[in-house]
Amino acid sequence: MSYHWDDESQAWLQAEDKKTSVVRARCIRLAPEKYAASVMPHQFWLDIFQDLLHELLESYMNGGGLRWQDRLLQRPMEAPHGWVAVGVQKAWELAVNKLKEDCRPFQVATQGIPERLANLYELLERQIALHPCKGPKMSVHLAGENHLDPHPQLTLIQRIFSEIETSNQLQTMLLVQGSVGTRQQIGYSDLDLWMIVSNEALANPHKLRELAKATFRINRCLSAFDPLQHHGVMLSSQIDMYRYRESYLPVAAIAKASSLSPGQGSKLVFHVTPSSLGSGMSYFNMLSYLRSIVEKGTEIRTPFAIKSVLSCIMLLPALFEGAMGRPTFKGDSFDRVEKIVPFDIWSIMTEVSVVRERWNYRPPLLVNVVQTYVRNPFVFQYLLRRGLSGNLNHAYDRQLPSNWQQRSLALAEYLWEHLCQSPTTSLSVT
Repeated sequence: MSYHWDDESQAWLQAEDKKTSVVRARCIRLAPEKYAASVMPHQFWLDIFQDLLHELLESYMNGGGLRWQDRLLQRPMEAPHGWVAVGVQKAWELAVNKLKEDCRPFQVATQGIPERLANLYELLERQIALHPCKGPKMSVHLAGENHLDPHPQLTLIQRIFSEIETSNQLQTMLLVQGSVGTRQQIGYSDLDLWMIVSNEALANPHKLRELAKATFRINRCLSAFDPLQHHGVMLSSQIDMYRYRESYLPVAAIAKASSLSPGQGSKLVFHVTPSSLGSGMSYFNMLSYLRSIVEKGTEIRTPFAIKSVLSCIMLLPALFEGAMGRPTFKGDSFDRVEKIVPFDIWSIMTEVSVVRERWNYRPPLLVNVVQTYVRNPFVFQYLLRRGLSGNLNHAYDRQLPSNWQQRSLALAEYLWEHLCQSPTTSLSVT
């Protein structure tokens, strides 16, 4: 396959990709200042604004995009630097120029990231009130903590979360979803936590900082649960529930989750808004990532890198279903998508699923030592990405399918072509 690097979309493209609404939306999202508000409807700009706030809040809570000295000093809740600071400025410009909000610019000298996030979420709440969601209202009943298999890291996470809840009265919820949440944990499983940040926390910068401190401690537990875990705590806000975009996490997946919040209600209510385009953009992110690996000839040899790529591959069916307007639980997406893919193309998914089932990573002694003494999860993750997870042993080498990266890309391309040609989705070529 022939790809070229496109600066505008910041992705590896084929010739026809630029004509799709997904790539067009990606270009607008990367540089909204280049487009007049009239280019896209208000609904589109509100989607972009809400998605950007979602990413910023998740990144801030997990310490992403910050200076190394701030990470080393374990103060992700204080630093006004990194891409998060750039992102909040971009979000403010979106609100003023595209959503026509009448608001003053941020006073960088006096306002930190939590203060600016609080202001932005106030704008989002006002926009949702002005443009209420017309989608269906959905509710799910969550299982309690007793539904989960006991694990010391889950116990510690619950203790950390209970402490911050008791001292700050945040009313924030913490859920366990994925294979651990459904009690289908295997050796490959990592710990998928989903946090719903309450209005009380969003409106109070001090409480937002305290919640970020708790999330920092929880990230240590995630690494202890699975040293190869490549993501932090996933989250959304209570404000998002009034205009929920299933590109964040399908309601069907949340319905299978279990709550770690003692004393909280077991019912969640969502006002769901269409998010096929958002899921399509998430799918294209994965596609572009796989294209980059193959195009650059990137050597995937360490267990950490292998698991990261395999996890992306196995997420493709769920993202595809979301882009088709059928958001579903990841575990249910495989059978649905397999029916539309030729056997020879789908076979790679079957083979990597076998690798997942047989996964039996045992950290080298050095990993255990570093994890014991390096209490900063940012540093630990950095070292893992730089090869600390060990070398690929012969057992893994035998398990990995032949040409697995190229074959995975072929599957991703097949589904992408199907998305672009489908008359039932907004991703069709224009």
